[in-house]
Amino acid sequence: MTKRIAAAPNLLWALWVLIVGSGSARAQPTDPPVPQPDDPPAAVDTAPAEAVSQPPPAEQAEGPVPSEPPTPPPEPSPSEAAPTAPEATETQGSAPPEPMDDGSNTQPARADARGAAEEPRATSGIPPALRLQEGGTVALDTQKPPEDGRITFQEIVNPTIISASRRKEGALDAPASVITISADEIEKRGYTELTEFLDDLPGMDVIRPYGDTYLLPYWRGFRNDISSPFLFMIDGVVWNHLLFSDTEIMASVPLSNIEQIEIVYGPASALYGPNAAMGIINVITKQAEDPDSESLTAGKGLNVRSTLSFRTPTSKVRLGDMTKIADAHVMWREGDLSVSATARFDIGVLEPAIGEQWEYTRDRYYGDRRLWGDFVDQPELAGAFRSVHDKRGADLRVRYKGTELGFQYYRLLSGTGTVYPADLVQNQPPDVSRERGVFLLHRQSLSAHIVSLTMARYRESDVPNPTSFLSRRPNGTARLLYSQSNNSGFEVTEDLVIDVGRVRAIDGDNLQLNFGVRYARRDLQRRYTVTGGDAFWPVDESFEEGYEFPVPPAADRIDLENRVDADVAGLYGMARYTLLEDHSIDVGLRADYTGLLDQTLTTFRGGYVGHLLDLLTVKLLYGQAFQAPGPRVLFGLSDEQSRNLRAETSETLEAAVDLLTDNLAITTSAYFVDYGDAIQGVSGFYSNMPDRKMAGLDVGVRAMLPVMRGLSVWAYYSGYFFVQESNFEFGEDGVPFFTDELVDVGDLAAHKLLGGATLELNSQLFVTLLGRLIGSRDPFKLNPLGPVPSYFTLDTNLIYRLPEMFDGMSLALRITNLLDTDYAHPGILNADASNTPGAFDPDTGTWSGSNGFYNARLPQPGRAVTLSVRLDL
Repeated sequence: MTKRIAAAPNLLWALWVLIVGSGSARAQPTDPPVPQPDDPPAAVDTAPAEAVSQPPPAEQAEGPVPSEPPTPPPEPSPSEAAPTAPEATETQGSAPPEPMDDGSNTQPARADARGAAEEPRATSGIPPALRLQEGGTVALDTQKPPEDGRITFQEIVNPTIISASRRKEGALDAPASVITISADEIEKRGYTELTEFLDDLPGMDVIRPYGDTYLLPYWRGFRNDISSPFLFMIDGVVWNHLLFSDTEIMASVPLSNIEQIEIVYGPASALYGPNAAMGIINVITKQAEDPDSESLTAGKGLNVRSTLSFRTPTSKVRLGDMTKIADAHVMWREGDLSVSATARFDIGVLEPAIGEQWEYTRDRYYGDRRLWGDFVDQPELAGAFRSVHDKRGADLRVRYKGTELGFQYYRLLSGTGTVYPADLVQNQPPDVSRERGVFLLHRQSLSAHIVSLTMARYRESDVPNPTSFLSRRPNGTARLLYSQSNNSGFEVTEDLVIDVGRVRAIDGDNLQLNFGVRYARRDLQRRYTVTGGDAFWPVDESFEEGYEFPVPPAADRIDLENRVDADVAGLYGMARYTLLEDHSIDVGLRADYTGLLDQTLTTFRGGYVGHLLDLLTVKLLYGQAFQAPGPRVLFGLSDEQSRNLRAETSETLEAAVDLLTDNLAITTSAYFVDYGDAIQGVSGFYSNMPDRKMAGLDVGVRAMLPVMRGLSVWAYYSGYFFVQESNFEFGEDGVPFFTDELVDVGDLAAHKLLGGATLELNSQLFVTLLGRLIGSRDPFKLNPLGPVPSYFTLDTNLIYRLPEMFDGMSLALRITNLLDTDYAHPGILNADASNTPGAFDPDTGTWSGSNGFYNARLPQPGRAVTLSVRLDL
């Protein structure tokens, strides 16, 4: 079955008229240089002080984003040798000379101070001090960049990105709304876990149960229960769980090797295929070609970054329950060979005090022998609010010239947190998600204008031992279950990057093309392998009377009848046409086949980016996307239900305006999303709803103020004009069905205000404040309580970099929830548990308790202090 999402030719025609009518002709860019295919690739240098330009990298489909340029530059001749230091400094303060145009379609590449080729580039309408060289590196035309490692305002507002178009470009040139968070910002904000940056993103409602559902990010009004409506990638490699399609594993990803986090808003299926409906998050790691260490820049050396952190709430907590984090990255390079290794361990316990903030997470329910019998004597299973977490990650890369071999391992273990009421589920038994993968990547120049990127990858995505679940049935019996699910897959991708150059349809135009194909096969487990489940009567019996504890399933146990193979294939093409030097049009088309649905869908994207009046950047964007039902949803339903599920589809219109001056940047983005066939789960029943629509506004401000060494501030406002979806009712058989009535989507804050400020007191001392004002949220329909109250939280982080005798060492003191605000998030899924205290009927002994399987409120941690020691060599 093939389904095509309609395109928008009228919109593209309107964009063309707008472009031709508003284009300027201040200067004509010259033709791009012709690289030589046999020359070795030059190392990419993104340091703004050098203003080294590079051609854009090769693209790929769900594979690592290459850091090498797609077309290798020629070696400079002796006459083109690097200038002396004074000459290099002079170049930074003035525009580079234009090469002569001999009328051909080629121009020789210029050589910079390191001998790397530099392509001429249209300067666009960005102010001169903020213009980007080819490849996106910042060139400060009016001043020499600072040499003390501080991030500049230009790098903050217009960094080099690669995720929006699979090419290096400035964020202002990308055909999407993009937010980046650099390694420097991660350090100064004090993040100790990757998912923490989600709390500071506009358009993001983050729900944190800290349990078997570790977190749920609702992006731009998309309230989901299992699958994430976006792709999480590391260097372009997708890590959404093969069974659940969620992104919780990001909580285990190390921070020490991160160069930048790129958050691309809007549909990205035309580039990345299924499950990129709301956007993508791509973590860019440090590469040997972009080292921090000068010794590595010279061709060999060692780079080390490590952090050791201890976190404890200010409420009473045992020393052994203190969260302990170790995160380290080592990178070594000699010549063309580089090796990097990264590892992370994060072990602790969810703050016990928050259990007393909600009725059905109190210790008195977890430890009630009448509810749980002798299970309360098993401290690793029951008896108190004690939800552990153990997060681990490892990343090993070996690279020789254009070939890279990588191995990655991520594991997230947690109790059930605050997800379930304590009279029905104990929160100590662990839930485990594990990801393992190995990939081989090869880059090769096929000609002067074509680069090939080939990748092969094998991956395992499991729910392994010791995943367990201790629950209590309505009839009063309790049972312990062990579960296991093993899933794997392999994929191969081939991508071609073609730099056509000038088309000459219009003076100064330029054309770039990308094509790619992907094939993957997934070996999935339909339902969990389960052991246990024998009923235990807690009121009148004890373990001594014969209860047999279950044994976890064997790790190598495979039931062939419980498995299914699913093919996934995709083919895409995209193009960027630049004209009138300050305007560009991006178009892309992709077709994807998903075997679980036996369905092929096509998606289209189109965008216009224009730089106007030397201050403004205008983006008009249209995109389509589709979201395949997660295998866990399909396999958890009856055959009839699963056959009736269709892929979710969406169309998004967005308009963005960026205002940029020397020390102030303002961005505004308005969007409308028409979502069709959204899958909604109600009381265990999943079906496609007729309609879901959302519209909203995101406004961001960044500024650099001349206070002391510098005060950088940022703020975001997010608001929804409306977020509505089809209402549902229950039939006489108890099965929900959807109506034509539209109602507001629950659990979303209509207004959010986020902000932060970092003050550099001197070269050694930095202070950061982060504030979050979250408006009230009307609950999901089945939630028995009223609106979730608004709240304000404040975090602070103090960094002290030790003197030169301890070069590379720093101390950080972070306090989260500084005001010790008592607040909660709305519950997940049905969120149908009440907060009326439970009791046994004195006559019948019948228990009357929470009356729902999911808590309606999720209490959040109070004030906590984290002390970190960091070493950079």
